[in-house]
Amino acid sequence: IIAGQRAVALREQAEGRESPDLIPALVALSINQGFTGDYQAAEQSLLRALELAEFWHGPEDQKTRAVWDTLGWLAWQRGDYERALEIHQALLEVRLETFGSGRLRTAFSRFNTALALASLGDFDAADPLMLQAAVTFEGIRGPRHRSTARALHYLGLIRWHLGEPADAMTYLERALEIREGLYPAIHPDVQRSRAAVEALRQERRPPPVTSSY
Repeated sequence: IIAGQRAVALREQAEGRESPDLIPALVALSINQGFTGDYQAAEQSLLRALELAEFWHGPEDQKTRAVWDTLGWLAWQRGDYERALEIHQALLEVRLETFGSGRLRTAFSRFNTALALASLGDFDAADPLMLQAAVTFEGIRGPRHRSTARALHYLGLIRWHLGEPADAMTYLERALEIREGLYPAIHPDVQRSRAAVEALRQERRPPPVTSSY
C-alpha cells in the first residue's frame, strides 16, 4: 500500500492532481487497499479514479467501465453482493451490445455476474453464465490458463450447490489440475481447489460462494 500511495503521490507531483495517468495508479492502489480490508480507502481511491476517467474519457469509454469493474470487485470483496450484482449486470448488458457474446471482456462480465449471483444463492441463474465464461476463457486464453481454472472452480461449486456432485467433481478436479500446473503447492488457489475436492469426496455440504472461498 505504501508503494501504491507513493506511486500516486509521485504521479501527482510530476503531472498534477487531474492527470489521466493517475487513473491506473489509483485503481492499483485501491486493489491493494481492498485486499488488506481497508474498503473505505479503496472506495475513495476508486471514486477519484472514476471521476478522472469520466472527465477525460467520458462515461461510455472502456477505460471508465474498467474502473466500474473494479468497483464491482470491491463490492463483492467486502460482501456487498447485491451492489456487485447491480454493477456487473449493467456492464454485461453493455458489453454484450458493444462486443457480442464471444469476446474476452464479455466473458469477464459474465464471470463477475455469475459470481455475484452465486454469492446471493441464485445458483440456477449463475450456472449458465459461469459455464459460458469458462468456455470463452478456454477458447481465447487456453485450457491451462488461470482464468479458465478460476471459472471451472466456481462452476464446480455452483454445480455442487445445485445437487450435481458428479459434474461438480469434474470441474473442481480440472481446476485443481490446472492450478497445480501453474502454482506451487502452497499457493492459495491450489489449497482452495484441494480443499473443495476433498470436501466433495467426503460428501460434505458445499461451502458458500463468498470472497473467502
